[in-house]
Amino acid sequence: MATQSIKLPWQARLLRNSIGGLSYLAPQLAGRMVLQLFLQPRRATSTKPSKFLQSAQRLNVEHAGRRLQAYRWGAGSRKVLLVHGWEHDARRWHALAPHLAGLGYEVTAIDGPAHGASEGKTTSIPDFSAALAATVQQLGPFDVIIAHSFGAACSAWMLGTLDIALPQRVVLMGAPTSGEYMTGAFADGFGLSQRLKRLFDQALQRQFGQPASHYAMKSMPTQHLPPALIVHDRNDLRVDFRYAQELQQHWPNAELLATNKLGHSGILHSTEVLDKIVTFVGGAG
Repeated sequence: MATQSIKLPWQARLLRNSIGGLSYLAPQLAGRMVLQLFLQPRRATSTKPSKFLQSAQRLNVEHAGRRLQAYRWGAGSRKVLLVHGWEHDARRWHALAPHLAGLGYEVTAIDGPAHGASEGKTTSIPDFSAALAATVQQLGPFDVIIAHSFGAACSAWMLGTLDIALPQRVVLMGAPTSGEYMTGAFADGFGLSQRLKRLFDQALQRQFGQPASHYAMKSMPTQHLPPALIVHDRNDLRVDFRYAQELQQHWPNAELLATNKLGHSGILHSTEVLDKIVTFVGGAG
């Protein structure tokens, strides 16, 4: 999920080189091992309990035999769902959630599959999107969905392709626009050889029945989508700004907020961005 170069720890380099050697002896097994690494997020950890999460009402969502952890703040009539990105969890919303709750919204945040306090070891665009649909069905419907990064891509895919109650407003922050970008960023970041990249792509298509390019915003139906605010920083090193421009072109009735020098995660805490989101979603409910 990164476009900048990554310095891998020695353990990861050793694992990559071991899989590379295995690719000549058991190519399909090597491909499956790389796919497993791709689908298995590292959980965000902290030695300190989160006062932010402790302040929430805790709720459960059932999805594909797994329990997903959800959190709720506020008790307003207008309902907002917050969706975090890859290898993050609901703590990412410590600035926005209290702000919205204080303005009279009922705010729900979810730990996605294999993230935070939710069950599971692996997840993917179709799995994460289906988990969000289960959240909408069990805890919604929601007037607003606000999502970041991988969570934004999955939220968009859910809204475009799954049969759920649509929100009135959507905010997509730092969103990649295709599964192909995600697999490519992983392959480059992990330093996969061309051979391993090919085996990885083959393993992914065998498991999901589709290539990564299938999960692209430009290929999904859009005529039914609600108005969207797209937030993206021009200096985002993880997801290039051009993806925001592509998303705006594809999404009907979309507005682009381009920020500067906030980066991929800084947009989550910017007063400028929070104020714009509040203004944008104020018409919902």
